[in-house]
Amino acid sequence: MRHPVMYPMLVSILLCCLSCAPAQQSDAPPVAGEREAQLKTLHSLLQSEKFAVEIATWLDAAYYTSQGQPAPPFLTAEEEKATVTRSVRDEKIATNLAAFYAVESGIGALSERTGETPIAVLESIVAGRRSKEDMLLLARFANATWKAGQPFRGLDRITRDTFRPAALLIPEELEKDFDRINEASVKLLEAMKLTDGSK
Repeated sequence: MRHPVMYPMLVSILLCCLSCAPAQQSDAPPVAGEREAQLKTLHSLLQSEKFAVEIATWLDAAYYTSQGQPAPPFLTAEEEKATVTRSVRDEKIATNLAAFYAVESGIGALSERTGETPIAVLESIVAGRRSKEDMLLLARFANATWKAGQPFRGLDRITRDTFRPAALLIPEELEKDFDRINEASVKLLEAMKLTDGSK
């Protein structure tokens, strides 16, 4: 089943993952300014509505191709003009779930990497015992989930200055991500302890 409203979210996640991917180690010395120039290009692409439509169209076709199916037109004439309405309630819930999804994804990744239980990872986040690197990884998940939701609120939101590669976030924006991670971790830890039979 096709879900056209999901494509902006997929585009945002893909672009964020590209901006968050760890740098490849190379024996060659870095070219001065090369990283900054590439981040500037990525920033421009992230904020381009034209590129968002282009990559969403490409990803839609690539999905069908990978499933061995012919790709239908990205948007039909009816879809070009159709609107989707949702309640304020649904939008507020969806907007605020981003931090929860970020923490869920992040604790999953950390748990797989370290062998810790998800509850142990959450406890260490809440207690402030996670390494700077782990917290930055969680912040990247938070940034990705936030970005994924922006096009649903209006494609023009990707043109705002705060919509940038995660590596170019200003400290104040990064601090917001850390705050949301901690807030979501407190609530998730509480809920998991209430429903986890092993504790």
